[in-house]
Amino acid sequence: MLREAAQGSDLRRLRQLAEGHNRTATGEPLCGNCGKKPKPCDGCGKVYRVSARTTDGRALCQTCWAKHPAARQPCAACGSVERLYHHGLCAACAAPRSLHRALAGPDGQLRPELEGVYTALLRLPPHASLRWSNRRPTHRALLQALAVGTGPITHESLDPLAPAQIVDHLRALLVAGEALPERDEQLARLERWVTRTVARVPNATERRLLTHYTAWQPLRRLRRVRPGRHITVGQGDSVRMEIRNTVRLLEWLHGGGISLAEATQDHIDTWLSQGSTQRHWVRAFLLWTSRSGHSRPLTAPAHGSELSFNVIAQDHRWALVRRLATDHQLAAPDRAAGLLVLLFAQPPSRITRLTTDHVLDTGEHVRLRLGREPVLVPAPLDDLLRELVTRRRGRSTIPPSREPTWLFHGIYPGRPMDPSSLSRRLRAIGVQPRQARNASLMDVASELPAYVFSRLLGYCQQTADNWNTEASGFGPDYAADLTRR
Repeated sequence: MLREAAQGSDLRRLRQLAEGHNRTATGEPLCGNCGKKPKPCDGCGKVYRVSARTTDGRALCQTCWAKHPAARQPCAACGSVERLYHHGLCAACAAPRSLHRALAGPDGQLRPELEGVYTALLRLPPHASLRWSNRRPTHRALLQALAVGTGPITHESLDPLAPAQIVDHLRALLVAGEALPERDEQLARLERWVTRTVARVPNATERRLLTHYTAWQPLRRLRRVRPGRHITVGQGDSVRMEIRNTVRLLEWLHGGGISLAEATQDHIDTWLSQGSTQRHWVRAFLLWTSRSGHSRPLTAPAHGSELSFNVIAQDHRWALVRRLATDHQLAAPDRAAGLLVLLFAQPPSRITRLTTDHVLDTGEHVRLRLGREPVLVPAPLDDLLRELVTRRRGRSTIPPSREPTWLFHGIYPGRPMDPSSLSRRLRAIGVQPRQARNASLMDVASELPAYVFSRLLGYCQQTADNWNTEASGFGPDYAADLTRR
């Protein structure tokens, strides 16, 4: 079809117009350096690199040329009048050809395993698909790596590829386009990190022991997360803290010529005293090795709770609430997320998983489903949630059939905003997520019974009881203990 279109008079006319873009008003040809060097634009008057020239020789910048009627010509393939991409074709007609060339093997044919990738990328808007197949070298190099590969395209086959950010973007497109099944990326990233970190252990026997422990203890607990839910950033960081300090302990013992089986409690206490309290995270590993007979009876102090200390003052909390409620210069997603932290004690990991289905708008009131019972949302948070719902329904970079309508959309299609990114945005406007959430929890737990608290805000009963105890202090328990005595 392209060869036939190239022989038509329409395409010859379009090529003549394209050649005329680098000609003077008298028809003399200009090279690229002379025809496109920076000069005052005849449209806006600003000095820019010349993007094109009209038939009468006027030099226009990229912005002015995009608005000029001469920039829109009939497509040689479909006939639609718009700004052409190349060879007389519009972006919609050029995208399939360009994408096929990027994914084709040395023989010019498309592997059957790449049909899903080809279909998923074609579901992008034409210019977005062309960015992958033609305009960006890193994107095109990744597609060519898939073209010369073998076997089906899976999450495991994408993991070794680089650069990681481009691979994650492609993975999100394939998941949103139903070419790959959804995967818990936080858990997969954690598993790869654990494999690299455990490999640092110098002793082979202890390395196998730590691999066995991580597979059957911390990682097994995380894999038991309910279907449809992913692990949070905080859960992954806790496992990293534990494994990192355990590896440091084994490296320290190996440096002193001591194996784990020979270590005594004095060795453990010496190592604990030489560092911060983060080293107490080895307690679970030591208790497991003691029970399993891989070491002598060893232990470490339990990690203490800092719930009631890691908070902000209530007057500071309400000052932040007033600022977010009245400062219209801040972005609506930042204001809404900050108020959810300060008023409803929601961590960033939960906020980013909210969808339009969680917002119940009756027209008069807005309720938000955080737990089993929807909670009434006060003003102006209700209007902010309405704005986010409208924005999410009106924005989509790819039209998959099962893309969730996230309130806080991420940079990748079909995925919500990363909790760490939301935390950084909140800190930039003065809201410390953990301290603000703890202060809100203390306030809510002091006013509501634990049962109501858990049903409204989505916390488990044990967490609600713990915060209820923190908020009430130890006075009632102490008085009850004195009475029993």
